[in-house]
Amino acid sequence: TEIGLIKADGTGKVRNMTDSGFADSQPKWMMGGKMLLWFSSRDGKQDLASTGSRESDAYGMFLTAEAWQKFNLSKEEAELLAEAEKEAEKDAKKDDDKKDDAKKAEEVKPVSIDWDRLEDRKARLTIHSSSLSDAVVTPDGETLLYLSRFEKGYDLWKTNLRTKETSILSKMGGSGGSLTLDAEGKNVFMLAGGKMSKVDVATGKSSSISISGSYQVDRQAEFAYNLGFAWRWVNNKFYQKDMHGVDWPMYLQAYQRFLPHIANGYDFQELLNEMLGELNVSHTGAGFGQSQPGRDETAAFGLLTSEVEGKDGLRIDEVLPKGPFDRPDTKVKKGTILVKINGLPLSQDVNTAGALVNLSGTHVLLSFQSADGKVTWDEAVKAISVGAESGLLYERWVESRRLLVDSLSNGRLGYVHVRSMSDPAYRVTFEDALGRQATTEAMVVDTRWNGGGDLVDDLSTFLNGFRYATFTTRNGRIIGGEPQRKWVKPSILLVNEGNYSDGHCFPYAYRTKKIGKIVGMPIAGTCSWVSGTGMPDGQSSLRTVHLSFDDLTGRPLENQPLEPDFMVRNTPQLKSLGRDEQVERAVKEMLGQLGTK
Repeated sequence: TEIGLIKADGTGKVRNMTDSGFADSQPKWMMGGKMLLWFSSRDGKQDLASTGSRESDAYGMFLTAEAWQKFNLSKEEAELLAEAEKEAEKDAKKDDDKKDDAKKAEEVKPVSIDWDRLEDRKARLTIHSSSLSDAVVTPDGETLLYLSRFEKGYDLWKTNLRTKETSILSKMGGSGGSLTLDAEGKNVFMLAGGKMSKVDVATGKSSSISISGSYQVDRQAEFAYNLGFAWRWVNNKFYQKDMHGVDWPMYLQAYQRFLPHIANGYDFQELLNEMLGELNVSHTGAGFGQSQPGRDETAAFGLLTSEVEGKDGLRIDEVLPKGPFDRPDTKVKKGTILVKINGLPLSQDVNTAGALVNLSGTHVLLSFQSADGKVTWDEAVKAISVGAESGLLYERWVESRRLLVDSLSNGRLGYVHVRSMSDPAYRVTFEDALGRQATTEAMVVDTRWNGGGDLVDDLSTFLNGFRYATFTTRNGRIIGGEPQRKWVKPSILLVNEGNYSDGHCFPYAYRTKKIGKIVGMPIAGTCSWVSGTGMPDGQSSLRTVHLSFDDLTGRPLENQPLEPDFMVRNTPQLKSLGRDEQVERAVKEMLGQLGTK
């Protein structure tokens, strides 16, 4: 995350222009090569996780001492200089008029850089950190234009770099995009959300630029090209030059013979995945995304139901907390029978899912019957999506694990589940561990089914806290200590076959740092860095491992399984009865480590 500069002919060394421990990105030339513009996270807020999202600012580095001096002039000084430059331009124009028109075309001047004290000639251009999409500076160096999101969507902002006056130039409220100035800096062209528009820099007047056209595609030729593109991209990106010992050129020829039988993007995706699968590596595959507007979606109500033997309707077995029926004015409870949906009787030959198509987000009339069949009533409720209901089921599962740990340990142990290696999941872990679990003696950290992300260092550092000072009141009561933002007590880790990517990196770090023991099932070796790209067809995508994550011996963790200290398999029979043998073993081992109280 540094900005590098290298000669256009590729000679010489790359020069680090920013030398910052903060994230730097999106560099571009401005002011005809007199300024380098980039984004920096130096002054903005960032997520709790170090690799989460962050606010940025536009920074400018002035490549000549003259440009830097001009940038720092006051408004009055800049106006005097502008008048002097106008007079100089008039004199120069008189001289140009005497010359031949053929000689007026001036060659492009090479970028001139004053290297002496270059690092001191930089400035923060934006007056507020934000989520930035793109930014440009007018050729005269007077105005900064940038796409920033504060509320709903991105808007085009304008800052006078001399006075720092800042305002919204054009209210867009859309997606981020890219900005390009015309040669005079009077208009800025914006590409965002698949649309182009032109905005007048002085007035903010916006006008759309319509584009229309058509083209014909030779699908077979396109498939053939994309196969070659995918092969070359992986060949140049793959983290090991020997391609895992695979004869990669041979496989290109082997799979080319299937091309005449490929009819659509989904078929081609399968072809690519078969070829990429020969590499025996994680994070590698192809996708095909085609928008499907108007797709059917089944609704849900946050109710767990079962069929009533020999009778119509569905029995309510459980009302999910936080669901549509988790409210004080409902009569629905365990044992209640759901008999109708929007007036449709739920007879034994009715597909209930079919009755719920595309009702998500709408109010639905449900008819119920008491368990004894004596009372019937209707209730209207807003249906939720199956995805939302899945979230409620997840929260139900986490709470049941927490209560299980609390019960088995008689309140001595806490419990957190790290759902993914992301900032939102880290915030939940941080809140629970230092909140309601703060008074427990130790903690069960559950990462089962964690699909990855990038949290390995944050989470392992958080759990590896060392208490080096305490805070004591005047009456001798200890009320805390340092560090205040880390877990300083013992912990034990739960893993299983569902841990993937950073869900493997973290248990490796947990063991390597000797934080605690690991309970569960072996984890496949999938800890590595992934890189992805879009395909030339605009609908297909591709990704593979481009960087290895190595252990202390230099051996890649890719394809290197992690074995737990205590291997415990949750048997289906006991799991169906509500048992969680992995949690039970983790509690047993942790209590054994703590000893009797």
